[in-house]
Amino acid sequence: MSGGISQPNIYLAFPGENPFLMPCDLIAIDMERIASVIPLPGNSESGLPRFFWVDLGLTNYNIIMQGTFRDFKGINPFQVVEKFMHAWRTGMVNISTNTDVEDLTHVQIDDETWGQQDYYCINSKIDLTREGGRIQWDYYMRFGVVIPPSIGSYSSFAVIDPILGGPSIHVGFPVVGAQTTLQTDSVKINYDRMASTIPLPGDPDENRPRFAYTDLGLAQPIMSLRGVLPDILPPNPFEVLEAFYRNWSGRIAGDSRTDSHVSGLLGMCLDDPQGTRAFFGVPQKMRLFRQGGQSNWKYEMSMWIARADEAGV
Repeated sequence: MSGGISQPNIYLAFPGENPFLMPCDLIAIDMERIASVIPLPGNSESGLPRFFWVDLGLTNYNIIMQGTFRDFKGINPFQVVEKFMHAWRTGMVNISTNTDVEDLTHVQIDDETWGQQDYYCINSKIDLTREGGRIQWDYYMRFGVVIPPSIGSYSSFAVIDPILGGPSIHVGFPVVGAQTTLQTDSVKINYDRMASTIPLPGDPDENRPRFAYTDLGLAQPIMSLRGVLPDILPPNPFEVLEAFYRNWSGRIAGDSRTDSHVSGLLGMCLDDPQGTRAFFGVPQKMRLFRQGGQSNWKYEMSMWIARADEAGV
């Protein structure tokens, strides 16, 4: 039933093999945008920091699965390992736009609420662990995503909070032209001023230590969100993941003090009791994961803050 408590339903198909249902306790989809935010000396008049950011559209994209192969329960773990290790084709180097999916491992997430999601991957890592006195092998598998799903629409995005009064963040993806409200369990904003003190020999006349300090106005703030995307409420977690993945405008560099600082960046707006705050930044990481026996996908999302309204950045 849609929205019911369920295990992650994951089907694997190695190249040239038929798909089979994996016993999966946890699946995580990890995405890291390999971008850089370079702190520059701040403005000595206003006291505001300054950043220069570089984003070439580079992305690390992985799927991680964990679960258990129980003895005599239908799946031989060593057969899975053998297929995992033999799933290699002669093309040692290729790019995603020129790849035959038949040469890749098919990871199919069959979500009861949001439908089937097809990922085509290369095999990265598999671990088997067995502890004494147990009748099972625990496994860890990691796949490098080459071709992710292409949803192409964001019809589930909702600007109005589906749980009125609940803690939420309004997230905007200007490149894909969509915005939505996300339920949040925690919001964290790290302000690293990158200033330091230098110990000096003490003052013998006053019997106290002395310090020098360096402060160029450098800073590197990061904003992080954590929350839950329930099965019965919008938005679709896979649409959020795709919007995060595609929110790259082709603009490879920018300066936080220019007028066009919002162009191509990620936007996060929170309603604080003391006023609304809007933050704009370079996407950093997003993680989507689900455990067995739950009726939701959990998420983590973060960005380097390049500019914020009325927040000292």
